[in-house]
Amino acid sequence: MKLKKYGAIGVMEWQLNLKAGKATVHVEFKGGFENKYGIHPATFMTTDPIVQTVIERSYYFASGKIKLLDVKDLGLSPMEIAAQKRKAEEIAKKKKAEEAAKAETKAKAEADAQAKAQAGNAEGQAMESPGTVASDAASEDAADEAELENETEEVAENEEAEENAVDGSVYDVEGETTSGVDTASDEGEYTVVKVTCNEDAKDYLVDNFNCSASKLRNWDTILATGKANGVLFEK
Repeated sequence: MKLKKYGAIGVMEWQLNLKAGKATVHVEFKGGFENKYGIHPATFMTTDPIVQTVIERSYYFASGKIKLLDVKDLGLSPMEIAAQKRKAEEIAKKKKAEEAAKAETKAKAEADAQAKAQAGNAEGQAMESPGTVASDAASEDAADEAELENETEEVAENEEAEENAVDGSVYDVEGETTSGVDTASDEGEYTVVKVTCNEDAKDYLVDNFNCSASKLRNWDTILATGKANGVLFEK
């Protein structure tokens, strides 16, 4: 905001109306005096930028009848302060929006890159998986066969030990003897359990001897495991 002092040359007082479009601005110059050095002009001071503009665009100012004697900068007016504040807020808001947009674009780009990387890893694993799965399956089958073989050998050893302990006679699964002992004697060495199917025999071994159901895959294995535990299954 500026305080401007105008002087009316050659007069000690002067009132005039200046046109500003359809409006009229009243200006009053006063305070002039005369001394031996001449006439000190009447003055008019204002901080209104509209009045200042009207005076400086008038015929009297252009002809030199009115002159600008002094200008003082009084700092910002309340209106100018409010205008600058609004402008600063708009700039800050715009900058914040631009930063948010940049951050969103960056986050999206990073997410896309991560998704592409994961897709590439998944594709690579899919290409390698057939051989890996086959290898794992073969390893599991080999392990199961080895375990079954060990279990069968153990059952056979237990059968042999039990049969040798009874009068030195050995019995086969069908109840026939290898040392002249009849079928009735064979059945007497075991607890005979009637079953209708493999599942019944399997359940019997699991419930009574805590055997592993996954290892009882066929009738021979079930029969051998039953005899190892003193049980003879019959269908």
